[in-house]
Order: sequence, then C-alpha cells, then structure tokens
Amino acid sequence: MPSGKTLLRMLESEYRGAVGPVTEVLRSARSQVHFSFDGWTSKTYTSFLGINAQFIDRTFVQHRILLGLRPLSGKHNGASLADEVADTLAFWQVNNLDTVGYFTLDNAANNDTCMEDLAFEHGFSSEERRIRCAAHILNLCVRAMLYGSKRENFAAIVAADGDDLDDDEEQVDQAIDEALNGEMGDGTDEDPGANTAVDFSEEDLISSLPAPEEINAASFREYSQNGAPGMLHNIGLQLRNTQLYEQFLQFQRKESGHGTTLHWAFNNGTRWNSDMRMMERALRLRPGLNTFFNDVQNRWETDGLCDRTKPAVLQYRLSAYDWKVIEVLAKLLKSFEIATKQLQGNGVPAGRSTCGSFDEYFPVFEVLLDHLESAIEGTIFEEVEDPVTREKKDVEPSD
Repeated sequence: MPSGKTLLRMLESEYRGAVGPVTEVLRSARSQVHFSFDGWTSKTYTSFLGINAQFIDRTFVQHRILLGLRPLSGKHNGASLADEVADTLAFWQVNNLDTVGYFTLDNAANNDTCMEDLAFEHGFSSEERRIRCAAHILNLCVRAMLYGSKRENFAAIVAADGDDLDDDEEQVDQAIDEALNGEMGDGTDEDPGANTAVDFSEEDLISSLPAPEEINAASFREYSQNGAPGMLHNIGLQLRNTQLYEQFLQFQRKESGHGTTLHWAFNNGTRWNSDMRMMERALRLRPGLNTFFNDVQNRWETDGLCDRTKPAVLQYRLSAYDWKVIEVLAKLLKSFEIATKQLQGNGVPAGRSTCGSFDEYFPVFEVLLDHLESAIEGTIFEEVEDPVTREKKDVEPSD
C-alpha cells in the first residue's frame, strides 16, 4: 500500500461508483422495496444501524442490499432511528408511498415509535406495514423456556434484549405454558456421558437444586432458573478466573488424551443460541469438567483448606440428572436453530424457498409446537442434519 489512506480512498471510490447502479436498480424494481433494520454495538461500544432492502428486480431476480450502516450516537429512541432510516431512504430515492414496502423488525418498543414516525412521513399505516421478526420471536420463546416464563421473569428477558413486554409476547408466554404443561423426556433411560472415566458418588448424583420428578410448566420454570442451564452459565462466570481456567484446560487436555483443548462457550443475555452452544460445548467437555471439579473438591478437603470458605465453583457442579437435562435441552433446541435459519435465510436457488417470507411463519411455528408436544409425550425428534444446509450443498453452482 502506498500510504495508510490508500485503502480508504479505494473503498470510497468503489462506493461512489456503485451509488448510480444501485439507485437505478431500486428505481426500476418490479416489487415494492421492503426493509429490515437493526442496531449493533461493537466491542468498543460503537453503535451502528444496519438498513437492508429486499426487492424483485425487472428480471424477476430477488435481491437483498445493505443500503446503510449508519453510526448511532446518543439514545437509540424511535425518533432517532426514524431519522436515520428516512435519510437513508431519501438518499437512495426510495421515499414515495408506491415504492416503500413493508418493514421486518424485532419487537423493541423503540421500533414501534420509529414506525409511527416513518408512517407519518411517508403516508402509510405503521401497523399494516410492520412485520414482526420471526427469529426474534423464537429468541424470546427459547429464552423464556430456558430461564422461566412467568411474567416478571419474561419481562426481565425482554428487558435484556432491549424490548418491552407487549400483547404479542404475552401470547407467546401463554403458548409456552401450554406447550410445557406435561411431562417431558426423550424416551430413553441412557445417561449422557455414562461411559466416562469419572465415577460418581451418591452425593454427586444429588443436585444442589433437586430436579422435580415430573417436569411440568410450573416446576420447569422453577428448576431451570437455577438448574442446569443456569449452573452452566455460573460455571462460565467462575472460569473467568484465570487460575481456575488454566486448571480447567489442564484437565481437559488430560481427558482428551491428545493435548488439544476447547474453550468454554460463554452464553449471553440476548441470544438463545448462545445458550445452546454453551450446552453443546459443555457436553463435549463433561469428562474434563468432572475431573476439574473432583480436583477442586479434593484439594479443598485434603490440603487443610476446609476451614476456609468452600470454593464458589463447587456449588455449580452438575449432577447426573442435571447433565440429563442439558442433553435433552440441547436436542430440543436443535429444531429451533433450524427454524431460525429457515426464517432468516436468503432462499435456496433452484430449490425450496427458505427466505423467511411471511407465509413461512405459521407452518414453521406449527412444526415447533408439534415438536414441543411430542417432547412432552416423551419423544424428542433429534435432527441429524440441518435441512437448509443440506439443500445448499445439493444446489449446483450456476454459470
């Protein structure tokens, strides 16, 4: 590079060269231009608003174009978002009633205000033109299922995602209660990890929060709040201690037998698939994790440390039944992962559409409801391969 600014100048030149063609393809679109936008914050706490357009061009080809990635400053209220979106639409000359289509957004309250402002400016009905993001609804459903779906707990989950509780989410909450109103199991008595080298004492088999014999709507909420998923989360918090984490990696290398290690998968408070990744990774790390717990327990008991406070990490040791719950949940959530991909995809060329169009919402939700009802009756249908991924593999590249 001749100078530190060369790459910047090249990118700016490419952008300026694309403005005209993109404006023309938007102007000549056969369909209305539909939009989706959402905020994102970097690790350095810089906020951006990504604004995407979806439409069918004059040759009947579907397009999705990123029209803007605008920096956000100050409060991310609805009026601020509306200003950014309106400026973007005006720049690309997509700002009349016949051209502007529908907006697919998550359930945040500031999006309500944003849509009201945009509707006033462009002359359409905010309620008619707004589509709720299905992937975001699934996120709320699974978070409620994992960490409790009583109103106060569900409101906390929504608050963590930047949303307010509304009528739609109350209906989701009620649907979860109905779906979980019964016994849940996976139809097998096999215990995950039963062939590991770690032996369990009678005390090991007793959870710090005893699991109910029958997991129904009420007991599932109570158990899951501080039960297996919550304990995995707390283990992750404890492993942020560098010394403990090094010990954990040491025992993982020992159990693997070939010196390789996998990092702990930390979950977060806004995306349910981070919980699934945490559970899947924990199942893979179970032998090393149990050996780690045994070592911490033994050193505390035998090195004259019992007069000190018991290491906090030990209170989150999972019992055999806790591991069973983790295995069942990981299987249960796989269908939700596939549904999320299907409802936010770009479509499969020459194959079944999985572009997340509104007509796909209800069939997918029905499949998930059947999935939960089957689990309640004792059968969890475990997905072997993601059908969306499989379809993409089968599609021959076009010339």
